[in-house]
Amino acid sequence: MIGDDISADEAGIAGGTLGAAMTALGFAQLGALALPGVGVIIALGAGVLVGGLVGGATGRFAANLVDSGFKSSQIDSLADRLRSGHPALVLEMSSEAQTLDHLRLELGPYRAQLVESLRDASAGKGWI
Repeated sequence: MIGDDISADEAGIAGGTLGAAMTALGFAQLGALALPGVGVIIALGAGVLVGGLVGGATGRFAANLVDSGFKSSQIDSLADRLRSGHPALVLEMSSEAQTLDHLRLELGPYRAQLVESLRDASAGKGWI
């Protein structure tokens, strides 16, 4: 997908929300609801707070480590050649010869266009 990079803020929000929810549900399952008086609120509140903080920090850290391995300029040049409503599948292969032959055979009925390298795509070559 084009523009599928997740920012650290987005990952922090997602991680914090998931961490808070998982911790609250985990504490409830472990018996926090059986605590007397306001113990339930304190236990679940503390769990949500800690889970949210840990999940948010983990999400932000993970977002900084995620990298697709492709340069943005390469993806942008390929995106410029795409027509609206036509998806792209970008693969990084170690053995191109056998894999490309197999892809050509399997994707032929779908009228797929193959670009053999992103360098060729940005130069306007390599389309079959």
